[in-house]
Amino acid sequence: MIQLLIIADDFTGALDAGVQLAVRGAKTAVITDAAADWSESARDLDVLVVDAETRHLPAAQAYEIVFRIVTLAARLQVPYIYGRGSGRHRHQCPEQGSYQHGRPPLLRTY
Repeated sequence: MIQLLIIADDFTGALDAGVQLAVRGAKTAVITDAAADWSESARDLDVLVVDAETRHLPAAQAYEIVFRIVTLAARLQVPYIYGRGSGRHRHQCPEQGSYQHGRPPLLRTY
């Protein structure tokens, strides 16, 4: 079962995060299709890293992509979710975007 989901805003960040955990022994995979349903294929993993490709998107569009990923993770009861980004939208973190869309906060990015 996936213990940690990392949502990266670009391919480089996704690979960097995935490699760091894999070399420490975590069974890790990186996927590049943020819209993919990874619920079956990722069951045997410790860590899944999703390249969401949100770095250059408007905040509202990035929010919708992250929301879909987090919704799937919640359905699969993934206990830990980490957002890894460049900081481009740091002033508009997902919890702020969620209030704009009338939804509760999802995750904090660091």
